[in-house]
Amino acid sequence: MRRAAVVADGICLVAFVLGGRESHHTSGGPVWVLEVLWPMAAGWFLVAALVGLYRGGSVHGPIVRWDRWAVTLVAGTATALALRVLVQGRSLVMTFALVLAAFLAATTGGWRGAVVLVARRRDAGFTARGVR
Repeated sequence: MRRAAVVADGICLVAFVLGGRESHHTSGGPVWVLEVLWPMAAGWFLVAALVGLYRGGSVHGPIVRWDRWAVTLVAGTATALALRVLVQGRSLVMTFALVLAAFLAATTGGWRGAVVLVARRRDAGFTARGVR
């Protein structure tokens, strides 16, 4: 689960950047994508490591630590925005901050919620058939 979670979160971050490129009709290539992506990835994964977002899991399915996810969402987004302002010299645009936070909440929280639902359904099926 840990490696898959890191990959899934990375895909969510890349999707945000690529979606922004499309919605703003920007023709930036791979260098532009990396330039926009790195502060978000650095912010997210730094905070995720600090709070232990990717620690956990069990024999019967993944354990989602929603508290760690929420801290990563809020602090990771704030860290990403700070990197954009302090390192890249960009201005802080509140609309961008809100869209980033909402998108990451929906996507990183969404796939985690889906995993939990599938695991619960699977475990309920095992219990109903007396497998446990």
